[in-house]
Amino acid sequence: KKLEREENLQKEEQKRKIMESLEHEHRIRLELMNEKINKEREEQSIRMREEQKVLRENKRKLRQQLEMNLREMQEAFLNNRDSVHFREQDAKMLLASNNNFLCDIKRTM
Repeated sequence: KKLEREENLQKEEQKRKIMESLEHEHRIRLELMNEKINKEREEQSIRMREEQKVLRENKRKLRQQLEMNLREMQEAFLNNRDSVHFREQDAKMLLASNNNFLCDIKRTM
């Protein structure tokens, strides 16, 4: 009986060691998985920050380009409007000059 008891104790000890070994292996795998997850999260966070930086820069460049285009369009509009105004003034002067010339010709006839 004593031998049987010792065998049972040995089997129990062996089972306990196997369980401890399995638990240890399981903990190691969990730690490795957690490390991998944390590393992936950090890499994703870095990528997101870089993408946001690029987006902000592109947005800034686009805003500057739109502002420049708007200024150019405003200047072109003002120049065109001024040009039209002066062309109208020149046309009125030419018409007045032509009318005066025609009146002078009619008087001399």
